[in-house]
Amino acid sequence: MWSWKNLVRRTEGDIAVEPGHDLHYLSALISAGLRPTSAWEELARNAHPHEVSYQIHDALTRGVPLARAIETVTQSHNESWRAVGAAWAIARASGAPLAPALIALSNALGDSDSTHREMQATLAGPKATLRLVFALPVLALVGGALSGVNAWGAVMSHPLGLLALGVGVSCFLGAWWWIRLLTHRAMPTEPLGCLPLDLFAVSVSGSMMPGPAQALVEETLAAYGLELPAGDEMEKLGSLSRRAGIPIAPLAREHAAHRRRVARSDALRSVGELGVAVVLPLGLLVLPGFVLVAIVPMALGIWSGAGLA
Repeated sequence: MWSWKNLVRRTEGDIAVEPGHDLHYLSALISAGLRPTSAWEELARNAHPHEVSYQIHDALTRGVPLARAIETVTQSHNESWRAVGAAWAIARASGAPLAPALIALSNALGDSDSTHREMQATLAGPKATLRLVFALPVLALVGGALSGVNAWGAVMSHPLGLLALGVGVSCFLGAWWWIRLLTHRAMPTEPLGCLPLDLFAVSVSGSMMPGPAQALVEETLAAYGLELPAGDEMEKLGSLSRRAGIPIAPLAREHAAHRRRVARSDALRSVGELGVAVVLPLGLLVLPGFVLVAIVPMALGIWSGAGLA
């Protein structure tokens, strides 16, 4: 059966890991006037049993109320889906429109997902180089054996060969560890760090006062296992709104958007620095490791075959 989800190519490995696509379509359906229950039903068409939309729709067919179904299902999934559950709960409790709340959350999660994808793209080259370099020594040994050079025997029977093999493998392991360390340092410490401000903007959009809105956000985040403190910023926004005599809702939305832009900029800078930093382990460890594991054994094999060892 055709459905709107057929517009997006999806593979088994891509299914429901992150809620980005589902949030975009869910907000579009609700903005178009579809009831939330019907929107989830449409979202679940052609869904797989382990997808969140399928599980929520399954709960609805068993008579579970929508709010309870979203709470129960999202709390059993990853951090991004728990954020969706928290946003839905806050919009419902504050009376804020659902579609803008979902769009704001989709933007926040989209920034985090884009940063992760760009980091993976940055590392694709070094990872491919590592795989190639790891394979080359094996190919060199096989090629040497086919040409009559017993490189492996020369390595195992010669102290210099054993030393080169040990140091070379250590270089490869060191490069792998170094690149992992660089990647870990470049990853954002809190991918959803701006989420409390986004949810605060949602809650005050529903005509809640800043104080109760902040309490609602903090309680909901705690209930969904999302420890993301931003209480000071929410208090400052409330104070600024009172002093300046301006509505809190647009102020909170703009501040949340600004924080996302800053976080996005910092993440992109980290990705750029990572692309330069990974050159160091490739040059300082991978290249010497290749020489020690591939070139030295071949040289020893030729040397031994010539009767010079």
